[in-house]
Amino acid sequence: MSRERIRQIIESTFTLKLEEEDKVSLYGIVKVIYQYPLVWVEELKSVLVESGFTETGLHDQGLQNLLETFGICQDYEFYTSSFEEATRSHFERGASLFITRRERQLAAQWLKGQLTYFDRNYETEEQ
Repeated sequence: MSRERIRQIIESTFTLKLEEEDKVSLYGIVKVIYQYPLVWVEELKSVLVESGFTETGLHDQGLQNLLETFGICQDYEFYTSSFEEATRSHFERGASLFITRRERQLAAQWLKGQLTYFDRNYETEEQ
């Protein structure tokens, strides 16, 4: 069975048959995520648990799959602490990840470069 066929089965069985109360939960998750321009995934999961949208034990990959499957928060992406786009292996290894809007990640990456530059110059001035 191909991946496409599996996707079709999942879509016809689950995705397209959402109840209204499930849609309300998805909209609630979107509202929570949009409160943060940039947030560590662990912190976001805690907020989602406190808000009653999920239970403890949600895996980072599960959160990413939820967003992707239902096409919500498409302007957000998962990144590592070194500003790499998160891959399946990052999720599997349990790497520290954050989620942010794509344009914010570029700004954060630029800021990290500036801070690294100032740190290097500060160290050479001290010596």
